[in-house]
Amino acid sequence: MTEADLKRALVKSITKQGGVAFRMEDRYAVGRPDLYMHAVGLPPFLIEAKILHGAKLVCTDLQAEKLKDLHRPPFAFAAIIGWKDPMLYIGQREQPLSGCLYVPRPSRLESNDWPISDLLRKQVDRILLST
Repeated sequence: MTEADLKRALVKSITKQGGVAFRMEDRYAVGRPDLYMHAVGLPPFLIEAKILHGAKLVCTDLQAEKLKDLHRPPFAFAAIIGWKDPMLYIGQREQPLSGCLYVPRPSRLESNDWPISDLLRKQVDRILLST
């Protein structure tokens, strides 16, 4: 799976679950998050999507800075979503996967049934309950 495949699956899954999602990528807008995701009943999320190769969530300094600027709970959330088979993780830059919230991927990678709404809901609950 490539990062493009992951983004496509996440957008299709949110849409199938009744939400709104689209890619915001622009090669000239350096640091802008990859995705806008708005699951039913939740505030919108700005997401940097990554294929993970290590044991923590990673992104560039500029991406981390933009995510921090855009993170405005309870009205809007910004996070990194990373995929490392067989789990989909959500959190912030440099966060170890062991401390991230996660959901399993569907049995078929090309499926539109990624439980992304559940993952976003868990993140909203974690952040709002911690304040």
